Amino acid sequence: MLFFLVLMIFFSSLLFFLINRNRRSVLILLTSLSLVLFIVGILLYISKKGGISPQMSMILYGFRWVRTKMQYARLTLDQLGYFLALGRYSFPFFLLATCLDMSYSDFAVKAEKRFYLFLILPVASMVLYYPSVFKVFASKSDAIVRFMLVFSRSWIFLYVLVSMAVLVWEFYSITVGFFKKRFLCKSLLMISLAMLYCFYAPQDPAQVYLFYRNSYMWMLGLWYLSSAFNSPLYIIVMTGSVVFAVVGFFSLLRYVSLKFDESRQDVVLRQKAQDASIGISMFNHSTKNELLASSILISKLERKYPDDEDVCRLKGINANLMDKMESLYKASRNEQYRLVPENLDQIVAHALEHAADRYPDARFSVSIDQKPVAVLADPIPLSEALANLMENAWEAQMANGVSDSVPVSVRRERLWISITITDRGRGISRKDAKRIWEPFFSTKNSSKNWGMGMYYTRKVIKSHLGSVRFESPKEGGARFVVLLPKIGEKERGCCDQGDGR
Repeated sequence: MLFFLVLMIFFSSLLFFLINRNRRSVLILLTSLSLVLFIVGILLYISKKGGISPQMSMILYGFRWVRTKMQYARLTLDQLGYFLALGRYSFPFFLLATCLDMSYSDFAVKAEKRFYLFLILPVASMVLYYPSVFKVFASKSDAIVRFMLVFSRSWIFLYVLVSMAVLVWEFYSITVGFFKKRFLCKSLLMISLAMLYCFYAPQDPAQVYLFYRNSYMWMLGLWYLSSAFNSPLYIIVMTGSVVFAVVGFFSLLRYVSLKFDESRQDVVLRQKAQDASIGISMFNHSTKNELLASSILISKLERKYPDDEDVCRLKGINANLMDKMESLYKASRNEQYRLVPENLDQIVAHALEHAADRYPDARFSVSIDQKPVAVLADPIPLSEALANLMENAWEAQMANGVSDSVPVSVRRERLWISITITDRGRGISRKDAKRIWEPFFSTKNSSKNWGMGMYYTRKVIKSHLGSVRFESPKEGGARFVVLLPKIGEKERGCCDQGDGR
C-alpha cells in the first residue's frame, strides 16, 4: 500500500507540473521524486533482507507480486545502496528549497540568494556515500563510519526542522483569508511528505553496503527490521506512514484541483468575453445610430417646444442611454493600459471620489499602511475598477438597511498589496458567486445596469498583473480582496498570481 501511495504522490506532482509549469511545480516534483527514490530504495532493501510478517508486507507493498518483483530485482548492493542514498540526501534539500520558495519572510529571501550553500552537505554526503569512496573509509575504522552515520543523520533532520519552521512562521504571518487557506493546503502537503520521510530517515545506505555486518545494526535505528520493536509501536508507525502518505496525496490533489479550476475559469471567462465583445460591438453600433437619430428629432422638438417637460425628460433619457452605451462599449473593448509607478493612496482617493460622485451620501472608512505604497498602474481605469467595488458594497448595505460606513483596508501582504472592501449586505450565494465575473450577469435590477461592472473590474485588475477574490465572511455580507504586486519585489511573485505563498 505504501508503495502505491508514494507513486500516486509522484504522479500527482507530475500532473501539477504539466498544468502549472513554473519554478514551484518543478520543486514539488523533485521533492516527491526524491521521496519516491528513498522509499522505493528502502522497500527494495526490506524485500531482499526479509524477516517481515505477511501483514506488514501488505502494508508496505500492497500486493505479493510487488514484493516478489523487488526481491528478485537485478541490483548489486552497491547499486541499491547508492540508489537509496540519492533519495535520502536529495529529499531534505528539495524540501527546504520548496518551503523557502513558499515563504516571503526576510530569512527566506536572504536564504534563497545564497541557496548554493545548502547544496554543500547533500553533495558532500552523496560523494562520501559513493560505493567506492565509502568502502575506503569503512575499511579504515569503525569510528569513521560511525561519524558518517551521525553526521548525515544530523544535517538531514536539521534541514527538515528548518523547513517546518519556515512553513509555520509563514502561515502565522499571513493575514488574508484566501492566502491562508491556499497556504494551508500546500503546508499539509510538505509536512506530510516530511513526516513520511522522517519515519524512514534513520535508514542509512551504510546498512546496505555492509549487508552482512550486523555490528552496525544498533547505530542505524532500523526499527522495521528490529526484533526488539514491539508490535503496538510497530502498528503505530506503520499506520502513521500510511496516514501521512494519504494526507500528502490528497493535499497535492487538492492543490492541483485548485490550480486547474482557476485555469479553467480563466479560459471560460476569456471565451465568454470574446463572444460578448463581438455581440456588444454589433449591438452598440446599431443602437448608437438609432440614439443619434433620436437625438436629432429631440433637438427639433426642443426648438419647437422649448419649455415642454416631456421633451426635457425625453432628452435626459436619451442622454442616459448614450452614457450607458458608452460604458458598455468601454467595459467590453480590449484596452491597452500604460502601467507606470503610481502612489496607491492617490488611486484609492480617486476611487472614493468616483464613488462619492454617484452616491454623495455614501460613507467609507479607509485604513492604509503608514508607509507610502507604490504599484504599477494606469490610475484612471484602476481607480474606476476600485470605485465599482466600493459602490457595489454601499448598494448592498443600503439594500439590507445598513447605513454604517464601508470599511476599505489597504495592507502589505508578502509580495502583494491587498485592498479589502467589506460590506454588511445580504451576501452572495454560492451559486451566484461562481458567476459574478461573467459578462451580463447581475443580481441587481437589470433595467438599471448591464451586468458588466464586475467583469470590467476583474479585467482591469488582471491587466495590472493582479487578481481579485471574493470571500463570504462568517458574520455575513461580502468581502472583495484586490491583490496588486508591489514594485521592486522578487520577480517570481508575478508568475503565480494570487498564490499566497
